[in-house]
Amino acid sequence: MRRLLFAILLIIPVIAFSQNIEQRQFELAKSYERGGDLKSAESIYQQLTNSNKTNQIYIDNYVRILFLQNKYTDLLEFLEDRIKIVPNFLNYTYLGQAYWLKGDIAKANETWTKSLELAKTRDDYIILSQTFIYLKLYDRARDALLQARNQQNSKNLFSEELVKIYILLGDYEKCINEIIDNLLISQNLSLAQGQLYALMLNETAKPIIKSALDRAISKTNENPYILYAYIWYARNINDFDKALEITLKIDKIYNSNYAEVLKFANISSADGQYDIAIKAYSLIIEQGKKNPNTPSALYGFANALEQKFLANKALSPENITQLTSLYNQIIKDYPNTQQEMDAYISLANINANYLHNNKKAIEYLSKVSKKQGLSNKYIEAQLQLAELYLKEKDIAKSIAIYKDIIDISGQIRRNEFVNYADQAKFNMAKCYYFQGKIDTTKAILAEIKVDPNSAIANDLLELSAFITQNENMILALKTYSEAQYLEFQNAQAEAIEKYK
Repeated sequence: MRRLLFAILLIIPVIAFSQNIEQRQFELAKSYERGGDLKSAESIYQQLTNSNKTNQIYIDNYVRILFLQNKYTDLLEFLEDRIKIVPNFLNYTYLGQAYWLKGDIAKANETWTKSLELAKTRDDYIILSQTFIYLKLYDRARDALLQARNQQNSKNLFSEELVKIYILLGDYEKCINEIIDNLLISQNLSLAQGQLYALMLNETAKPIIKSALDRAISKTNENPYILYAYIWYARNINDFDKALEITLKIDKIYNSNYAEVLKFANISSADGQYDIAIKAYSLIIEQGKKNPNTPSALYGFANALEQKFLANKALSPENITQLTSLYNQIIKDYPNTQQEMDAYISLANINANYLHNNKKAIEYLSKVSKKQGLSNKYIEAQLQLAELYLKEKDIAKSIAIYKDIIDISGQIRRNEFVNYADQAKFNMAKCYYFQGKIDTTKAILAEIKVDPNSAIANDLLELSAFITQNENMILALKTYSEAQYLEFQNAQAEAIEKYK
């Protein structure tokens, strides 16, 4: 008994040592392969698989390295021998591929039949179908997956793979039907949209998609997922009226009280499709004040109209009159709402940017109140208001607003508010710089710990560096800063005189 135990104890280290050598050889082969030395990798893989004839990992790697070198004769000889020892799914699949590449079609088909018999898992069928796809046998890839689907009685098994295969086959009818069937089961709209997009790259597929979606709407009693897919499709072929028509159906199904239409209008406006956005907003506005979405639609309508005008390069006096009337109507009809705040901001922009009436713009922005919430829009309106005061030479009010923004940001402590605080500090530093108060400017700039990727990072570095380079010429620096202030106020002639 002691001798037997001693013998076993001697064998264990030998086995472990042998395995350790093999592992190092295997890693060396992979290293050769990664480095492009396929011949050296092949030699080691061959040694490993010859010494471990049933090790599938070694077989897989040796087969792959032969495939990579197009050594189909060596591959076929190896697999015909190894299949007798390891007659599994993978090796039959490899062997079938080797027969095909050597031109023996009959033996390839016979071998793949055996592969199908041995296939058990989802991965098995995927591997077999990918083999067929590699050989451009797309119909065989399709048939293998459909056979697996029937065997497992799963209506959408391998749906994603089949969609790709149908596209390769040019069978757009079955492709769109597969997409629709899977959408109804999985309810994965984003996947369906991606698949439709791939299909739509072929112009001949577009009318087939439309017909299939029309049939699906009828057959599924207007299933919402099909409707959403149709809206996406209609948008992508620029049939915006059809997209709006279907949006109205969805709104009715969900009893959304035009919320779906508002969402459609907002997306259209954001995408620059102003005409259809205006049409959708108008449908909501027609519902009157009783509809909770009317305030948002009214502002959206005015904003889309403004953007449409701007797309034509400029606002005419008639455009400005029309927009001003719309925004004033919102202010009158919907006081103390988000839409009122948005309307004041829009009116301020029109007056500042197109009518060049800063005082009127200040009047509108001054009506944007904290009572409506400390939102991003409120802070941005305050930044704009401070800039207008600065242009109108009321530096004290400008600085007071910047200090208020810094205080608010300290209380809220959200990332975007930290950015607003940095912006306010930088702008406040410019207020002092424009007055020639260089030491105060430097002190404020030194306090700002700005993110290198922030909007003000470059401007901050530029101003700091400029002051540092020229602080020994303080009088010239002050004169230059005053000239920059005049330029900021669009007083070009006076600025030029200062620069002289």
